[in-house]
Amino acid sequence: MHISHSCWKLLPDGSYERPLGAMETCFYWDSAFARTVDSIRCSEIKVVEGDLDKIIGLPNVSRSWTNVKKRFPLLGSRVYERDNDVFINVAEEQLLTCQSNEISFHDVVSWEEAVHLADDMSITENQVLFNDLQAHIIIARHQGRTDCFYFLFVISHIITDGISNDTIIKTFLDELCGTSAVNHSGFEERLALSVASEELNPAARFNTARQR
Repeated sequence: MHISHSCWKLLPDGSYERPLGAMETCFYWDSAFARTVDSIRCSEIKVVEGDLDKIIGLPNVSRSWTNVKKRFPLLGSRVYERDNDVFINVAEEQLLTCQSNEISFHDVVSWEEAVHLADDMSITENQVLFNDLQAHIIIARHQGRTDCFYFLFVISHIITDGISNDTIIKTFLDELCGTSAVNHSGFEERLALSVASEELNPAARFNTARQR
């Protein structure tokens, strides 16, 4: 799919926007009031080879997350309301770097403390996501073990679901370890795949009579 054949519109500033689909809009309004459908994945990772400090150091984590955003551009998106509608916007430059609010590091002494850290993010005053930030990574270093860390992925349901979360996590860990396959597709090509679910219905291209 080419970007010109999708519902994305090029804006004067070089970014792309499209209106949210029906299901995405439901998730948006949930996030606006309670964020009860945002997902938090907490995984324990054991390093069996290599330097843990180097693997989960900020330079490697930032590089890895930037590469993941290039593959899945909605991770660098923002949403906003305009003219009684809700839009999602993606700018390529937002995918090329990591902002300070996209990654955070914590020290924990147990798996239970890492899970408690994740639970705390369900409390309104501790939530890390907002309209200009749809995904956040937390790296929690286990202070009692030199080969273990916990990876917490906080992501808006507007742009993902349970299955795609697993794909994103796997891709990120592959990037951390330097085992990710090279992706040669460009920004517009990747973005063209990120459409609302309604756009994937083949009958949507038919006229009303043929749909019936």
